[in-house]
Amino acid sequence: MDEGSQLIVAAELSNSAADYHSLLPMIDQVHCNTELSPQMTLADTGYAYEGGLRELEERGLAACVALGREDKRQRAVNAKRKPATARMARTLRTPEGRAHYRRRKAISEPVFGWIKILPGATTQNPHRWESEKCSYLIPTAQTPSGG
Repeated sequence: MDEGSQLIVAAELSNSAADYHSLLPMIDQVHCNTELSPQMTLADTGYAYEGGLRELEERGLAACVALGREDKRQRAVNAKRKPATARMARTLRTPEGRAHYRRRKAISEPVFGWIKILPGATTQNPHRWESEKCSYLIPTAQTPSGG
């Protein structure tokens, strides 16, 4: 989602609780759709996995990917086994990292609220998702006033 316009610049529907397999494809989709790379990627804990964090570093992409719930104490990360995860944990402990990640709520939550008011957008029937994918992704790029 673009912070300034609050337009969704990449989207995918899934019935998987873990989004980790989508992190890099979403970033690639942002680049494909906008011809730009994100200045900062903010992602919740479902997107966190060592391989993805390592790839973000290799691509030189700035990111704050949560490693657990904000309100919970984070468990220690074995830096020898998961060095990229350990570096992300250090980033998230800094005042700058916490400030970046907190912006996620102000950027995405209003748009998620708009999506939820669309008729049928909160359906929980995964059998309907594939057939309805296009009808959900297209309207979400519009503001509530249709602009």
